[in-house]
Amino acid sequence: MKKGLILVVGIIVMNINIVSAEDIIVNSISELNTAIDNANPGDTIILADGIYGGFDFAASGTEDNPITVKAQTPGGVEITGGVTMSGDYLVLRDFYVTSGSGVALNFLNLKNSRVTNVKFYNNDLAITIRGTDNSHNFHGWSQNNRIDHCTFKDGTGVTIENYVIERISTDPNYGYDWIDNQNTYNTVDHCFFDGHRQATQEEAIQIGRGDYFMAGYREAITDNYMVVEYNYFKNYYGDNELISVKSSSNTIRYNKVYNDIIKTSTTGHITIRAGENNLVEGNWIEYVPGTGGYEAGNNGVRVYAGGLTGRGNIIINNHMQGVFTGIRCASGNEPPMEGDTSPFPCANALIAHNTIIYGYRCGIGFGYNKGSYNTAPYDNTIENNLVVTPGEVYGYNYRVETDNPTNLVSNSNIAHIEGSGGAQSGFNPELSLITADPVLVYDGNGWIPSAGGSADNAGSNSIVEKDIYGNMRSIPPDIGAFEIGGIKPAPEPVGVDWDGLNETVPGTIRSSDPVSIYYPGETNSEDDAVSRPLLMNYSRDWQAGTVIRFSLPNQEMITLEVYNILGERVAALIQNEFYSKGLHEVLFYDNNLSTGIYISRLLISGRVYSDKILLVK
Repeated sequence: MKKGLILVVGIIVMNINIVSAEDIIVNSISELNTAIDNANPGDTIILADGIYGGFDFAASGTEDNPITVKAQTPGGVEITGGVTMSGDYLVLRDFYVTSGSGVALNFLNLKNSRVTNVKFYNNDLAITIRGTDNSHNFHGWSQNNRIDHCTFKDGTGVTIENYVIERISTDPNYGYDWIDNQNTYNTVDHCFFDGHRQATQEEAIQIGRGDYFMAGYREAITDNYMVVEYNYFKNYYGDNELISVKSSSNTIRYNKVYNDIIKTSTTGHITIRAGENNLVEGNWIEYVPGTGGYEAGNNGVRVYAGGLTGRGNIIINNHMQGVFTGIRCASGNEPPMEGDTSPFPCANALIAHNTIIYGYRCGIGFGYNKGSYNTAPYDNTIENNLVVTPGEVYGYNYRVETDNPTNLVSNSNIAHIEGSGGAQSGFNPELSLITADPVLVYDGNGWIPSAGGSADNAGSNSIVEKDIYGNMRSIPPDIGAFEIGGIKPAPEPVGVDWDGLNETVPGTIRSSDPVSIYYPGETNSEDDAVSRPLLMNYSRDWQAGTVIRFSLPNQEMITLEVYNILGERVAALIQNEFYSKGLHEVLFYDNNLSTGIYISRLLISGRVYSDKILLVK
């Protein structure tokens, strides 16, 4: 008995090979499972190069000492089965995942964790973020996770799917036994989406499902707080909704979409399918026309919803080139009807400071699909947009596609025509537009207006205080996505760092990022952790109030106040109260204040952060 016990221990030591208390090398999935089961905070488990099946990564690290599972050599480990991550403060990195059918990586009751430098190839569904398993058993929410610097190549289904509400009923007819969302504050950034098989219902990123009437309605008004930023989608052809948003309070910003392979109808665009208070900001969308001209599927942004609770969606500072239609404000059904999964009409949206070059059908269109739905877009605002059309058959800068919008506000929009197209079509009453030449110059990323052109300091006073690069806007601002003479930041790398592709997206001035998020496995200075935590609200209606957003890396005692430019305090919103880690919103409303500039001041553990609020009544 004693010799047998010694022999077993000796075999374990030989195969697992503990290099140190924190670095553990394993050579098989069974050894990996044992190491995960016994892992302590701060441990790094290294899987030797080779080909392996799937595994479960269930463990709990800490904020300062996450548990990491990584490949011995980046890209040197191929995983051919599904992986499930659950727990707290975990890091998965450096793998090559080729699981084929099924879900390659499932987040299930996963919090505060990170997946980085992983390449997914030819997966049916690359990543799901959820709280229930396939049998609808609830395990716990997946929150505050980051997917970054990953590459997704030639998938055959939805690439990343964030569940918003989930069914816990076992009713095969999908009854109304749903649980409300808490799969929140997840982020996808600096990833490379490289090619996709052409088919419908294969979005790159899907935030919510909207499968059934009651579920879809509850998803639409549920705040999800997902951030999709600095990603590159290249020749990615799946569903015509490249990024499909079906919930509220998500951010889609600074992404690049580029297509030079002509496919009709299924070249995806960013779509707010349902939901409110979503921000689509600073995205770069470019299509290269083929020999047949501009293709009908090459669109930029499509917007539904905004009337359920009155929180409109915000589409600002985007640059689009070679699109068939730049921005579509679509019709929908309202009020929602039992059994109807149709989208809601675009309402209360702010569409401002976008640059759209060569929108073949139109730059900005209203009333799309009115023939299928009962309500046209209403109560929307377009201001300080710059649209240039090629002057071909359909070349209208601003166009009513099927039905005139109601209560549309239009201020300081440029409609320049190169050829025989028209500045507008179908609006009643007609829009007041600027038709003079903005004199565009290409800077290597986008088309920037020149000093002295029609965009130069010609905009209306705007509550959009920065441009697409993060430069502060002048007063009055330049029209379009760019401030003339602004700084062009260095590009930012995307995708894994071991496949030699070296792809990038246009950068921004990082100190101006409105939301700062702490991720495990990264080194952040104290200032970086709460860099520029305040974000002014982009609401078009002062009567609805201004929402001040801030993020905290940890639970903190905070004070939040608002001052006028004379240094006089006009509002004390929070006084020495504890707030939890994460993103928070506070409503600021005072109808007695006059038009002008106000300063929001956030005090966190002795550190002061401030940002500007421009009130235009």
